[in-house]
Amino acid sequence: MPTLQKLQEAEAKAKAKKLKAVPLERAVEKPVKDYARSRGFYVRKFKSANNRSVPDGIFATPFGVVFFIEFKRPGKRATPAQADEHAFMRQRKLTVYVVDNVTDGKKIIDTYASQE
Repeated sequence: MPTLQKLQEAEAKAKAKKLKAVPLERAVEKPVKDYARSRGFYVRKFKSANNRSVPDGIFATPFGVVFFIEFKRPGKRATPAQADEHAFMRQRKLTVYVVDNVTDGKKIIDTYASQE
């Protein structure tokens, strides 16, 4: 009969394997940011020392339109704190997107690039 420790180890391995199967946030973020840069966009990581809930990236089109993107793992949503921050920003007429896949991120970039 397996010991409690062996069962816990097996559960931990199964959980780790499952987490590895889900792409990380950076698997979405990096290709979208690289694509935006290739289209002439200004792209920067957005960090705030006093607020961990700000979106991940600031994007500016070649003609000066600024927007923000929060990147998530595929299938994930913004946390409640992030959703609150996004709502606060939107109330101030800022544009914020939550993106969980590369295709949608590139579509956003293409939409802004075509508005030139």
